[in-house]
Amino acid sequence: MTKSPVRYRAMRKEDVPELIRLEAASFPGIPPERHWIPAMLEAHVDKFPEGQFVAEIDGRLVGSATTLLVPLAAALTPHKWREITGGGYLTTHDPSGDALYGTEVMVHPDARRRGIGRHLYELRKDLIRRRNLRAFVTGGRIPEYVKHAGEMSASAYVRSVLRGERTDRTLTPQLRSGMTVAGVMPAYITDPNSRNWATLLVWWNLDYEAPTSLTPAAPSARAGDSATAKAQRAGHDR
Repeated sequence: MTKSPVRYRAMRKEDVPELIRLEAASFPGIPPERHWIPAMLEAHVDKFPEGQFVAEIDGRLVGSATTLLVPLAAALTPHKWREITGGGYLTTHDPSGDALYGTEVMVHPDARRRGIGRHLYELRKDLIRRRNLRAFVTGGRIPEYVKHAGEMSASAYVRSVLRGERTDRTLTPQLRSGMTVAGVMPAYITDPNSRNWATLLVWWNLDYEAPTSLTPAAPSARAGDSATAKAQRAGHDR
């Protein structure tokens, strides 16, 4: 593939046909019936356009990252992909949610080793900081597990990756990006290479500022004091 610069931008509905082809190339081990369908990706753009990103080279899509907002408590509770994403239609998207949930990130095989996946994760982190969200959470594939499933459990495999005894082409880069493993989830998604297991991954926003209670200005406050209080409230409102 050409070494032209990678351009990142917001996802648009006209990207959908190419995104479907991109998924087939990116995840050949996942059954086609488990891939995106147009209505799902269009729902992402409709419900949460700010959280959908694509990468392109010379006008060709080579990567994407899709997300939704959910309550952190729900994201940290063991779940299945279809449950937390509303079957891929984002019916579970909660505009007041305090966690950004990653539904999928993909990079075309021909465009790998160019930092595209890492940059897509950074775009998600930037969004989290801008919105003052508490964390990024996602279920991560463990595609190299298929080579070891006959000799160890999924949790034992993940622990071996955490100890640096082996690498996983998905989990290892996620760990290097600052994510931590909060657990493993069975039957998360249909993925033969992962034996349908997934890691529960979390990235904590260390810049998160918890809402504070502000005492209303007294009736006798000077006009300047009221203006200051109003500015302070605006700084905390979301």
